[in-house]
Amino acid sequence: MCNCGGERRGDYFGWFKEAGPAGAELEKQILKRRGKMRIIGPNCVGVMLPHIGLNATFAKPLALPGNIGFITQSGALCTAILDWSRSTQLGFSAFISIGSMADVDWGDFIDHLGDDPHTRSILLYMESVGAARSFLSVVREVALTKPIIVIKVGRTGAAAKAAASHTGALTGSDDVPRCGVSQSRRFARGHNRRTVWSRRVVR
Repeated sequence: MCNCGGERRGDYFGWFKEAGPAGAELEKQILKRRGKMRIIGPNCVGVMLPHIGLNATFAKPLALPGNIGFITQSGALCTAILDWSRSTQLGFSAFISIGSMADVDWGDFIDHLGDDPHTRSILLYMESVGAARSFLSVVREVALTKPIIVIKVGRTGAAAKAAASHTGALTGSDDVPRCGVSQSRRFARGHNRRTVWSRRVVR
């Protein structure tokens, strides 16, 4: 990671606060020294933007181009869906592993996908909400034009413990995402299933 010559770059990294107090302190130090650079992660796979051929991850091959914006906190699920999507010819406008959100969070990515002309629907696999106010604000706005589906996990003790072990974040209650999505549901009511899911790969 670097802040080269005043150029702002996003980056991603892993194995910090989920590893314990020393990792959490190292994460804080990196955030203090980042300058104007935005950071994706920690503990994430990275970002794919298939329409421009960007693969800023350690996963291969690149996701197929399509119109679903997918954001996940689980790296294992990320790679599993990537493999499955290619076998079923399911395309994505963006394929994003967000990790435990030390800097860039749900609100940042949902806002971006809301303005992205390639994205027709947004799918989230969420372990922790993070900045709830930002999340709710962006969901309300973006759901006016694009359906947002949230899969909230970690509702049991065992699931919450597993999530914390690889993101370092508490899964928390699902009341906030449920509230945000239910409030936005009336805006997305006009979207049918064909709008939300498209298996047609965009060439």
